[in-house]
Amino acid sequence: MTSTYSIPDLTYSDRHPQDEGLRPSWEANPGFVNPGHKSVFAETKDIPGWQMPGDSYKLYELGFFAGDAILEIGTFGGRSAVVELKGALSNPARAQRPQFFGVDILQESIVRTFGSMKAHGVDEFALLYCGSLRQFVAEVPVNPTMVFVDGDHAYEGVNEDTAVLSDLLRPNVPVLFHDFLNAENDTGAYGIRRAAQEWEKAGFVRFKGAFGCSGLFVTTEKCVGRNTPIRPEEFEEYRRQFSFEPFENPPQRSLQRRLVDRCLLREHYHAVGVSPPKFPRRLAEVIARSGPAGRAAIDAAVQIKHRIFD
Repeated sequence: MTSTYSIPDLTYSDRHPQDEGLRPSWEANPGFVNPGHKSVFAETKDIPGWQMPGDSYKLYELGFFAGDAILEIGTFGGRSAVVELKGALSNPARAQRPQFFGVDILQESIVRTFGSMKAHGVDEFALLYCGSLRQFVAEVPVNPTMVFVDGDHAYEGVNEDTAVLSDLLRPNVPVLFHDFLNAENDTGAYGIRRAAQEWEKAGFVRFKGAFGCSGLFVTTEKCVGRNTPIRPEEFEEYRRQFSFEPFENPPQRSLQRRLVDRCLLREHYHAVGVSPPKFPRRLAEVIARSGPAGRAAIDAAVQIKHRIFD
C-alpha cells in the first residue's frame, strides 16, 4: 500500500500562545496547504461542535499530511471528522482512500456525526463505532496515522485513552488533544492537560505545539504498536460488518433509527456483561445467539430508543 503519511517536522515550545495558533506543523506547508484549508473553518462552522479557527486549520493540516488512517476519540457532531477528511481528500499525492474511525460512547453523538458526514459527502470513508476506545481496538485492528482526542474530558477518562493509545500506536504518530488550553484544566474540571503531560513525562510522546485550544504531540519509540495498515478491501468489509444495513428492517425505517438501534444494542450487551456476537448479520441471529440476557438487553434498548425519538 502506498502511504502519503509524513511526520510533523516543526516544533513550537510555547504551551500558552497568545495567538490563535495559525502556524504550520510541516515545513512543506506555507501557511495554508490549499484554498480549501483557508476556507475550512467558515465552511464547517455550522456543524455541531466547538472549535477555534486554529483547531480547524490544524485538523485539516493533519488530515492533509497524515490522514491515511484517522482515529477520532469522541465525535460529538462530526465537525472535526468532516474537517479531517476534507484535508485528507485534498492531498493530490494520496493514492488511496483515507480511512476514518470515529469512536464515541454516546449513541446520539454517533447519530449526529453520521448525519454531518452524510451531509458533507464524506460518510463513505468512515467507520463509526459506539463504545469505548478499549472495546473498539479489541474488535478492529486499526493502525492510525493520526489521532484526535476529544472524548471524556475528565482526567481518569483521558488517562484511560492514553493507556490504550500507548499500546496501539507506533512511533511518529501525531496526536492532537482538544481543549488542552481550556481554562477548565486549571480548575480540575478537565484533566486533559494533566493526562497529556503525564503521558509526555512517561516518555510516550513529544510536545509539538499548541494551536487554537488544542495541544499537538507526536508518539515516540516507546510506543510499539502494530505497523500493519488495514487494506482498502478489509476496511470496506469492516464498514459492512459494522454498518446497519444488514439488519432486517422495513424499508420505511430511517437509517438514523437503524443506527441508534445498533448502538443501543451494543451498549446494552456490554451493560449486562454479555459479549455481542461479532458483526451480527441479522437481528434474528443476534436474538438467537444471545439467550435471556441478550434479549433483556434488546428490550432495554428498545425502551431507551423510544425515549430518544418518540
